[in-house]
Amino acid sequence: MDRMACVNLPEFPLQILLKSHPDWEHQPVAVVDQDKPLGVILWINDYARDAQILTGMRYAAGLALARDLRAAVVSEDDIEAATETIARQLLTFSPRIEPSPTEPGIFWMDASGLQRLYRSLTLWATTLSDDLRDNGFSANVSVGFTRFGSYATARALSENRVFDSIDEERLCLDAVPVQHLGVTPRLRDSLAKLGIHDLGHFITLPPDGIRRRFGREAHDLHALSRNTHTTPLKPFILDEPARRVHPFDVAETNRARLVTQLSPMLTALLHDLSDRRQALEHVRLSLTLDDRRYLLESLTPASPTLNSVHLLDLLRLRIDSLVLSAGVVEMMIEGHGINAAAHQLEMFHDAHTRDRSAVNDSFAAIRAEFGNDAILYARIQDAHLPESRVDWAPLHHLPPARPRITTDAPLVRRLYDTPVALSLHTDKPPSGMLIARAADGPIEEVIGPHTVRSHWWHVPVTRAYYYVRTQSGRWLWIFHDTTQHKWYMHGEVE
Repeated sequence: MDRMACVNLPEFPLQILLKSHPDWEHQPVAVVDQDKPLGVILWINDYARDAQILTGMRYAAGLALARDLRAAVVSEDDIEAATETIARQLLTFSPRIEPSPTEPGIFWMDASGLQRLYRSLTLWATTLSDDLRDNGFSANVSVGFTRFGSYATARALSENRVFDSIDEERLCLDAVPVQHLGVTPRLRDSLAKLGIHDLGHFITLPPDGIRRRFGREAHDLHALSRNTHTTPLKPFILDEPARRVHPFDVAETNRARLVTQLSPMLTALLHDLSDRRQALEHVRLSLTLDDRRYLLESLTPASPTLNSVHLLDLLRLRIDSLVLSAGVVEMMIEGHGINAAAHQLEMFHDAHTRDRSAVNDSFAAIRAEFGNDAILYARIQDAHLPESRVDWAPLHHLPPARPRITTDAPLVRRLYDTPVALSLHTDKPPSGMLIARAADGPIEEVIGPHTVRSHWWHVPVTRAYYYVRTQSGRWLWIFHDTTQHKWYMHGEVE
């Protein structure tokens, strides 16, 4: 009989957060839905539970119970990336892996026929969970015969479990508490009123009236728990990058010859991607040097492409910018593809008139020569303090221009990189005082205050901002830090 295993990584988003912040291991930690005082706490660790913090609380309420509470948002992209990483790791233990599409941290695996590689399925499950633990994830494995049976027992048990028969799996399944299956509190409480706390008693309920009395959630759970058949796995497809490797008999130091050898490697790699109906989205170049050092470079073209001439120009620029401490003994090129439209799958392109895409190609050439962070743009952030509202992010594509017709010239508020300290000793900016250059004259007009406060749950900062006009007509933007009792000039209006 086929064997089905379920790997459960409990509180998976919390594990992802703790893995990215190992210094939080011995502090109360929570995953919240938004990094704001009213953000809802979704997952917590044992230190937070000891502080009486509960899921469903607001972040501010949790901070009131534990001042050292650490919290952050774990995005869907973070969960998706971690899920793929775990799935790739599990593929070393079974060729068929299916991550749960609705419950992060749950993976089903085909455990059939593994006795030829391991002395027992118990050893296989132990080796698997130990391997995950070595990579910073806690997990338990249940090896059974059905999809739901292995899933429910993996959720309910804190240790690995291997069932020898389907009857043993069913016996353990009947004892699984309903609350361990992630049901809503409303359904859990409704069943508790009838004295139903485990799956064994829940299964005995007549299926006809469950949906009408308890709703769709209870109906679906009842149908799954009564189903003795195993739904076939929908295995995770491992999309390996295309790769070409060339060893050199003699260490190569001539960069032109490196590029010459790279040309057929790139052409063959692009043909591999074309056969997959993909265009190259990202390319990595690895050079092994004669002094046992490695150089790893990455390039991203302006748009996914199979244009070998353009890609080879980018790689030539990157190779010319490298500092080689010794000759190259091995060169590897690796291409990551993306499903492409028909026009992107053309290996050769006709010349076109000049357009905006040429700018993006120029950006790619600059990144190839000076690094991926050579071109940045200012990105607006959701923050309290003005200097925190902008950060710098890589610019990969030039956005289309959106000119606006205006009748009046707009005012521009320019911020200084660092606020300039002022020698004022009052709580309000007094008129008639000289605060800038002597040529500007004294203050003649004051507009404000406009109060700005930082995240109160971190280091509190309170500022009173003012617009002041000097005698020369220059408008300055100044603030009074009420915590430090100091004045600063933060910018000016032009």
